[in-house]
Amino acid sequence: MWKVIVLGCGPSLGVPVIGCKCSVCMSNIEFNKRLRSSLYLQYNHEISILIDSGCDIRFQLLRANITKLDAVILTHPHSDHIAGIDNLRVFTYQNGCSLDVYANVETVDYITKNYSYLFERNLLNAIKIDDYGTVNIKGKEITTFQQNHGDINSLGIRIKNFVYSNDVRKFPRKSYQFLSKIDVWMLDCLQVIATDAHAGLNEVMQWNEQFMPKKIYLTNMNHTIDYYGIQPMLSRNIALAYDGLEFYI
Repeated sequence: MWKVIVLGCGPSLGVPVIGCKCSVCMSNIEFNKRLRSSLYLQYNHEISILIDSGCDIRFQLLRANITKLDAVILTHPHSDHIAGIDNLRVFTYQNGCSLDVYANVETVDYITKNYSYLFERNLLNAIKIDDYGTVNIKGKEITTFQQNHGDINSLGIRIKNFVYSNDVRKFPRKSYQFLSKIDVWMLDCLQVIATDAHAGLNEVMQWNEQFMPKKIYLTNMNHTIDYYGIQPMLSRNIALAYDGLEFYI
């Protein structure tokens, strides 16, 4: 059984936003405090996988008491998903071998160019994967599929009947096959109204009706999303994720 920990469910600026005095940023509600989006997956205390490594990752790993990693998957090369990659070299020191970092061609090219010292010194090991493919990590298969994220593509991730779709605006028709029979779907909802690169609430509702997942957790939410304020607008199977949320798949 896989354990899932939401390390962060916030957008590129996080919540609260520096200098903002809106009601969400000033809120004392812990569910309205969101670090950059990242996910931790653990299989039976044997396999540990990190999805994305933004600039909050050191604090996120310490807060969740995560001391072991076997592999990392990066969904795309935007800063809020890769800027903490230097912190991951500690797991190479602990493991005694280079930590594997899986990403598509564009992301691998970006990180090996901009963080070249990590790879030239074998502190991390970059492994290119297809947008549509399967990653085998210590005998467990993880499926990746393409998502449209504005002017670039991001990777969607599926493990069994769990799907992680952070930073997505649209799904190519070829990706529909990965969106059926979902038990738990973590899905981008930056704000109520969609942007060029991120889904909004209307898109979430449409995909909920189209693909009929059992459960949706909204993620990547900015400071216009109040945890309790938006709940009445949601279908019964849709809830907001929050930093520290844990569940099993």
